[in-house]
Amino acid sequence: MEHYLLETFVKVAQTGSVTRAASELGCVQSNVTTRIHKLEESLGKPLFWRKNRRMIITEAGQALLPYALKILELQAEARSHVQQTRFEQKLTIGSTESCAALHLSSILLTFHQQFPHVQLELVTGTTAEMQQQTAQQKLDCAFVNNGVAIAKGLHTEPFVMETMCIVGKQKGASNKTGVTVLAFRRGCSYRDFFEQHLRQCQVPIEKTLEFGSLEALLTCAAAGMGYTLLPKGIVDKMVQQPLQVPDIAVPPPLATSIIHHWTGDALPPQLHDFLTLCRQYAKGRLEK
Repeated sequence: MEHYLLETFVKVAQTGSVTRAASELGCVQSNVTTRIHKLEESLGKPLFWRKNRRMIITEAGQALLPYALKILELQAEARSHVQQTRFEQKLTIGSTESCAALHLSSILLTFHQQFPHVQLELVTGTTAEMQQQTAQQKLDCAFVNNGVAIAKGLHTEPFVMETMCIVGKQKGASNKTGVTVLAFRRGCSYRDFFEQHLRQCQVPIEKTLEFGSLEALLTCAAAGMGYTLLPKGIVDKMVQQPLQVPDIAVPPPLATSIIHHWTGDALPPQLHDFLTLCRQYAKGRLEK
């Protein structure tokens, strides 16, 4: 039973007149009559008897009336509750650890200052993990490196280009004996990019050591455990003393993109606002 049918039924029952009900509902009399007939057909019972232009409610109508009043009351209460309640918006962002450390702090701070009602959550991981979680709609958007193919169904837009550098040291390492690669776990695009670059430069890889954080990675690179590939901005920001740059060709820049699974008008307003800030940040870097 639709709202407008019950509302019309209650008005006719309360006024006893199609004319007065139509006036209070702001519609023509024929609409009131049609609605009452439609409700009677759906119930299979007459709700009113017509007598001298008066609408006399039947026993079936009397049985329906308290339920109709309760339904309309609950609908009005639900509408009021939804309209008056301020629901907390949430934005879950994924990022590689290096991108989060290098770029996101200022963007997240600005977003929080402008939209304090939005609950922010930042999840870090490898590019492969971020892409998978975005495809599974666990993340609203994610910052990933373009070292891997973007999964079908995800939307992507450019963010920044990273100047990459190889840093570290390793006693006895050479282009002939091989080097030790220091990297994040599998799925990290920097690792894949570095290993591919070494193969192109015909530098053998002796072994690869995995790390769980940037701090540990850079500390071990400085201690002489091997070499790692990172954005130059990260090295400049996090390393207090210069690291050795090995005699290996400089790799090309690596792009960082933003991916999300939303389409068209479905883009949540909080994500739209966040992406706007990201575009402003990226534009500002290009203009420097």
